[in-house]
Amino acid sequence: MKFLKIFLSLFLLEQSYAFTPITNKHLSKTDLKQNNINKIPLENSPEINKLDNKKKIDIVFLTGSLVNKKKYKPLIKDLQKNLLYRHIESNIFLIDDFNKKEAINRLINNKNITENFHIIGHSFGGYEGTVYSQYNDKVLSLINWCSHYNIQEQLPYPKIMVESLNCPSLIILAELDEKLPCTDAIVDKYLLPTSHKMIVLDDFTHMSGIDNDIMRQSILSNLMSDYIAYIETNDSDCKFNIELKEELTKKKFKHYLNSIRSFEINKIGENIQKSLLDTSNKNIYTKNYSVGENMFETILQISSSQMEYLLYLFKFFPNFVKSHPNITNNNINISLFKPFKNSIQSYIKKNEITNSPMWLKLKKEENQKNIGKKIGETLVANILEKVDKIDREYYENRPIIFEDDIDMGNSPFCSLKWLLTPISIKYNEDNIIVRCPVLQTDNNIPEYIKKYFGDDIANSLNIKMLSETQILEWILVKCKM
Repeated sequence: MKFLKIFLSLFLLEQSYAFTPITNKHLSKTDLKQNNINKIPLENSPEINKLDNKKKIDIVFLTGSLVNKKKYKPLIKDLQKNLLYRHIESNIFLIDDFNKKEAINRLINNKNITENFHIIGHSFGGYEGTVYSQYNDKVLSLINWCSHYNIQEQLPYPKIMVESLNCPSLIILAELDEKLPCTDAIVDKYLLPTSHKMIVLDDFTHMSGIDNDIMRQSILSNLMSDYIAYIETNDSDCKFNIELKEELTKKKFKHYLNSIRSFEINKIGENIQKSLLDTSNKNIYTKNYSVGENMFETILQISSSQMEYLLYLFKFFPNFVKSHPNITNNNINISLFKPFKNSIQSYIKKNEITNSPMWLKLKKEENQKNIGKKIGETLVANILEKVDKIDREYYENRPIIFEDDIDMGNSPFCSLKWLLTPISIKYNEDNIIVRCPVLQTDNNIPEYIKKYFGDDIANSLNIKMLSETQILEWILVKCKM
């Protein structure tokens, strides 16, 4: 009983001091020298006295789950120095309370902070800061670091309605983040209003900036201080730095984001079909069984991941299974399907490809050995031409190698076998090995099979292939991990 009382006393004491104010009074000459900030004015020096009209602001800093708050203090001190250089004097409160919302309210009620303040949140602290900002108009800006709004429900927690946020925001993603893969988070980019910016930091992990890496700590604190100074003073240099980094992120992931769109997915299928047949006098039409056929189905699909999964299970997938590619007059009709991307599964698979592959039903002239391997190699070569030289160089250290196809043959139930056989991906230190499940038919189809499935089953090719999105995910990010 005595032990329990002691434990409760210590717990309550910790919670009462759960927010730690860090002010510019802590800055010293030694601190500045140790961080190699030579341009920063020093306390009690003629230089700092020349900095007139310093603006005073308050910042609430929310820690990530299970991360010791002491790890954040070097970054916070660096942030304060950078803000001071931008004529901003900051008072930062570091909060690791279990109930961060209540801790912020205590700061306001006790008048520790001014009426308006900024929020910086790391990891789940970013999500908690976002939730708080939805219902509080006192937040001037929000910096989400290794966290995001989950608009398209890529992660297993409720999505944020961005239009309900009362402040502008900056989302900082880490390229090599294993806990929040940037390739999952960045898909929200197209849905963000212009007042919300997204930047991916190259060669950063989930803990970069608080792991004793001075260089990355400096990059991160400069980015945060640029954004806060831009919001507070509309500083043109800070605005330029933010917009430049945002533009670099857009450029790097441009093709990746485009590859998610149905139009680009269909285009890849049509290009593969052109490589199999002479289509000079024919039009190719792709029936994409991964999207709704009408406005009602489309609305249901984008309303929630649960509704999308039900559509996949009971509508899209059965229709794809029953479909057959065919040639009618001057048209070639092909079938395409992308399996449902389970958000929890993608969250667990940290260093592997998490996007969906591409299933195709095409027409061809004759059977070819290792046709999937040839298609895959051509597809990767074409995609490599779209990316920057530095990304190609990283990829060459850990390329995608296609080996012999997984051939289903023409045995009984071969179609069912093809449906149940996944793409084989083996992850090695210096490459990944891919084998594609392939089912081919020729003209020698028994009449009883034609009677049941129709003449369209002849000269067809069923193939499971890495999608363009998967290949770009590997080239741009995952090959480095």
